[in-house]
Parts: sequence; C-alpha cells; structure tokens
Amino acid sequence: MVAKYYSDVNQRRSHLLKVFESLPTYDSQDFWPTVEQTDFPREVLVKSARVARQMQLEAIGKKLASIIIIRSSAKNEFWAKSIARKCYGLGWDEQRNMGLDLCADLNEAILKAVQDVQRHFWEENFVHCLNYERMHVYRSFMLREGRLNTAHVEKSRRVPRSLMYRLDDMVAYSDALHNPYEIEDEQAYAIFHAIDSSFLVDIVKRLPKRLAEVVLLSYWEDKTEKDIASRLGVSDRTVRNRLQVAIRVLSQALICEPDCSPYIPHVHQSDPDSLNK
Repeated sequence: MVAKYYSDVNQRRSHLLKVFESLPTYDSQDFWPTVEQTDFPREVLVKSARVARQMQLEAIGKKLASIIIIRSSAKNEFWAKSIARKCYGLGWDEQRNMGLDLCADLNEAILKAVQDVQRHFWEENFVHCLNYERMHVYRSFMLREGRLNTAHVEKSRRVPRSLMYRLDDMVAYSDALHNPYEIEDEQAYAIFHAIDSSFLVDIVKRLPKRLAEVVLLSYWEDKTEKDIASRLGVSDRTVRNRLQVAIRVLSQALICEPDCSPYIPHVHQSDPDSLNK
C-alpha cells in the first residue's frame, strides 16, 4: 500500500510536468485559452506563474496569479462564510465582514505562496496546500480577533481527527467542512506545516511500515479507524496507538531539528501495539 502511494505520487508529478512542458509559448495566441480552462491544473498555473516571474514577465505572472485566485474564489468564499456563521453572537453585517476579511487574508496568503519558489509543494498538490493555508489563516485571524484560546490550544494533546482528512479529496465535497480548522494541538500543527516544505512525504517514507500505513490511510485516504483496523486486521485501539506514535515521531523529526534535513529519531517508546494488552 505504501509503495503504491509513492508510485501514484510519482505518476502525478510526471503528468503535471508533461502538462507544463506542453504549454504553448507565453502570451501566444493559444496560451491564455489553454490556461484559462476550468479543469487546467492549478499546480501548473503556479509553476507557470513562477517561471514567468523568473523570466521577468511580470504582467504574465500577475495575470496567472489572478487566474489562480479566481479559480479558487467560489470555494474560498464558501469556506469563509461557513466559518463566520459558526461564530455565534455576531450579527449579519458582522458575519459578512468577517467572511470578507477571511477571504482577503486567504487570497493574500495564496499570492505570497505562489510567488515563493521555495514552497515547492504548491506545484504538486494545490488543494492540499490551499487547505493548509486555510488552517493557518483561520488560526491567525482568530488569534488576532481574540477568538482563539491559546492556553487551551497549547494545553491540548489530542491529535485532531479533522487534521487527518485527505485534503486532496476536499474539492469533491464542495468544501462543506464542518469547520475542521480548529487546530487544537501545536505539534500536529507543526507537522502539517511541513507539508508546505515538502518534508512530510520524505519523513513518512522513513517511518516503520506499520506506522506509515496508518498515517497514509488516515490522512491521505480519509479512512476511519474502523476502516483501517479492518483493512490491516488489527483493533481500533491499535490503529489509534500507532497513529499517536507516528505523530509523536513526526513531531520530533520536525520540531527538534527545524533547521536541518528531516530525520526519524529512534523510537524509544514501547511497542504501540503492546498498549492494548
């Protein structure tokens, strides 16, 4: 299963590269009709915008960035309105203004990410990165507005189930996400921040097979604990234990050495499966 996942990732990368390399010349007669198609990969739009800026084609880079924003606007607005509606006690005008502010912050974050060539993963999985930015924008906005209890955030040690959704499937659900942006665990937040640096895939790859399996099944394939338990032939609690150990190891890899290449520290903890006994 793990091998198949990485095979799929490589196939996806190859496909996106072929789409980029087959693009018509910048600003040619066929270029804009091609990139403005509604099903044109946004990953390729990001790469095209970055290359245009590197070639000092600023006007083209800005237009490509605006296409990215427009292509994402409907679902971003839906997300922002959903967040605002969940803030009880706000009047209609306040909810509307909050939604507009969230959208503005998110669009600004997207534009900064598109311009940052170091954030490579935007060229590989746009939706994954977009949902990370939504989490980040949500948390920053709520902290700024005084609506997020930071003491509670730091105290909580539960790994939020909401962070385990397969982000690249969220488009299919029209972003009706029942507010999965409440980040309750700083270590989990740090882990998924690594997605933006393309570290996560490399680190998960180094996990022991049984830990990597539950991370991939839970996070990328959106499987429930019961689904994973049935598939692997283990108990629900075993799945939870393995996932907790995996998160702990990933946290060490990302937090203990933030300025170095990712590594997997030696797992000193007892066998997670033995916790069931």
